[in-house]
Amino acid sequence: MSFKLSAVFACLGSLILAAPGSGQAPHQTPRTIDLPSLSRSAGAQVRATIAPGSGTVSFLRTTPGAPIPAHGATAEERARRFLDQQAGLFGFRSADELETLRVSAVDVVGMEHVRFRQTYRGIPVAGGEIGVHLRGDGVVAVHSRALADLSGVPTTPTVGADAARVRANTALFLGLILPHGLLELTAVFVAAAIGLRLFWSWVEPGERTRLDSFAREGRTAAAVALGLVAVLLVSGFIEGFVTPSGLPTWSRIGIGIVVESLFLAYVFVVGRSAVRDGATGDVLARDAGDTAPVSAA
Repeated sequence: MSFKLSAVFACLGSLILAAPGSGQAPHQTPRTIDLPSLSRSAGAQVRATIAPGSGTVSFLRTTPGAPIPAHGATAEERARRFLDQQAGLFGFRSADELETLRVSAVDVVGMEHVRFRQTYRGIPVAGGEIGVHLRGDGVVAVHSRALADLSGVPTTPTVGADAARVRANTALFLGLILPHGLLELTAVFVAAAIGLRLFWSWVEPGERTRLDSFAREGRTAAAVALGLVAVLLVSGFIEGFVTPSGLPTWSRIGIGIVVESLFLAYVFVVGRSAVRDGATGDVLARDAGDTAPVSAA
């Protein structure tokens, strides 16, 4: 599903944080500046958009027809060498901190595009991507989402490899079983209990004949089975659309717990009330059919 519940929470959170009186700093508008040194290299004006807060360049563009010269045998080499020379503008130390994600072929307008991802101590930075757009031997534009000043970010693992593997596998297992499994297994257990009741009605019929006792319990079991069909349909819907979705593990399990709680509440609240009122799940006496009299032995 393209519509993600986590995206809704993120949007609501951003609206709350941005609300007046929430304590946030006033919105800062990105500013655009000239880059004289690069303008001299290109022989024309080069402008850059500065990201608020970080002070690094988020977008760089040249005057049409006047790219910034870049040297290298391939588009990737030219883009990497340019970023290495101008690393300070974008908030990282050197192009060694970048890993190549994609190099496109020359497009219909004669441009090549190289996309990099920022790393820190060998660890990929989520969202820290940089795109370099080239025409021939020159750079015409750069857009960057690199994060500046990562020196204070700890990268030393606090959990051992074996423990991390166990936790990851446990989360994976629970996330793929519990959302639909809670309700599905409950339905299986209820069906098993009804089967045992049906068997016991034959073993211990009480004051009824075995056939009459079995028939009465069988009609009740049929009513329960019809109800379990609806329960399994709900479980199947969760298994098809919630369990494999991109929602976080905790939210998928939470949906399963909520649905299971609703089912148990129905059974123990509504069901208990029906039992107190004398409901057995059997059909009405007028619909049960006639029974042939049996003489005492």
